Amino acid sequence: MSEEINETGSCHCGAVKFKAVGPVRFNCYCHCKACCHSRGVSPVHLLSVPEEGFEIVEGKQLVTTHNGYGTMTHNFCSLCGCIVYQCPEGANFRALHPTNFHIEDGKSCKLPEKYKPKAHINYENRQLDWSDELPKFKAFCLLYTSPSP
Repeated sequence: MSEEINETGSCHCGAVKFKAVGPVRFNCYCHCKACCHSRGVSPVHLLSVPEEGFEIVEGKQLVTTHNGYGTMTHNFCSLCGCIVYQCPEGANFRALHPTNFHIEDGKSCKLPEKYKPKAHINYENRQLDWSDELPKFKAFCLLYTSPSP
């Protein structure tokens, strides 16, 4: 059974606010060039929800879409440039960055256990080897690939 999410979040400046509700489709570190190049960091922590479970509740008119590698689209706030979500064109999910969730309690910004990454994907594109215990998959499709060495 997958984890359920019911969180709110926003861009850095707070002009774009969103709500994410439903089952977590995947929760991983992504090492692909589309994610890493657009963020300037590798890997990128992604957590996805079904398309129908994602809603921009404020600032929808401020969301700008940029086409990335292949069919990837990156959707960000046009005021502060912060990523709001990303996904391949036509995908039935929205990939979010847990750092944008409003989960802080005033004492800690640590992710709750259920939001910590569960795997590495696109691991063959990694810049560094990771010595954690998470499974490492060569490609995006977790169901049809085998872990990398």
